[in-house]
Amino acid sequence: MGQPSVLLDVHDLSVRFRAGGRSVYAVNGVGFTVDRGERRGIAGESGSGKSVTCRALLGLLPSNANAPGGSARFAGTDLLDPRQLDQCKIRGRRIGYVFQDSRSALDPYLPVGNQLIELAAVHGVAAAQRRDVALEWLERVGIHDAPSRLMSYPHEFSGGMCQRIGIAMALLPGPELLIADEPTSDVDVTTQRRLIELIERLCAEESLSLVLVSHDLGVIGRLCDTVSVLYGGLVVEQGPCQAVLSTPIHPYTAGLIASVPRVSAGDARVRGIPGGQPTLSAPPAGCPFAPRCDLHEPGCDAALPPLVAVASDRAVRCPVVAREPYPRFGGAQR
Repeated sequence: MGQPSVLLDVHDLSVRFRAGGRSVYAVNGVGFTVDRGERRGIAGESGSGKSVTCRALLGLLPSNANAPGGSARFAGTDLLDPRQLDQCKIRGRRIGYVFQDSRSALDPYLPVGNQLIELAAVHGVAAAQRRDVALEWLERVGIHDAPSRLMSYPHEFSGGMCQRIGIAMALLPGPELLIADEPTSDVDVTTQRRLIELIERLCAEESLSLVLVSHDLGVIGRLCDTVSVLYGGLVVEQGPCQAVLSTPIHPYTAGLIASVPRVSAGDARVRGIPGGQPTLSAPPAGCPFAPRCDLHEPGCDAALPPLVAVASDRAVRCPVVAREPYPRFGGAQR
């Protein structure tokens, strides 16, 4: 019997932060799946809960936060259940993680080669092979003249090169799933394109599943098969990536796409979404996007709408568009 097709199954995940004697929810009921070989994007504005969701899966939440609700099963093991001791064999081994700022994730006092060699030792590589493995991965991620850079420190590399080293650190143990948190957000356009090409190539070579967190819909469109759009700690739309980006259903998704700068037909205007995200300390009773939504109806403020399937592979959290045949916003990105 073959392996189950679903590698990661996140269901009804909530993340709570405690501050000043109060509790606030940064993530509230997020759910999605990742099949073997699938590349899923997690999209949304800053503060939507994208990075917090992924950090919860990896046990990287700060001390004042926890995941009190939901489950996140990786190959059958619930990553949120501390009683399942196999977690330590999954995080960092079967799941690799690329930080948004890989330079800060590297030890500034240790040459990058030594960091890769130590990582190889932790993951059972024979002593005689560790240096070769470190060199191999530096070369695979595009560090030129790797033998001479093996003893260089993180501060001697550019931001883009540190991201490449972070990718090497994440992939050296041979994971099945790579989670990349905004890996291209702090680099120039040329470096961004090269990092996208690198991630795309390595995912293919290593037969990896991917969860890519990004506010950049262009990056997600290039790398991902499916996408979940988050707003206010909730999934508001999800489905096949190209379908969602070409024919968005939720008004927030349409607004995100319309806000991407385009220079076409002499029109370079940026159509932003008026207003801002709700505060975590005072979440609305109804739809969190209602105050910013052009389709707002009185009922939108009464109760939080559920995520509703509108097709076999599309779901949306909006009662207004869910009761109508889609697409409604097919022209949003023109």
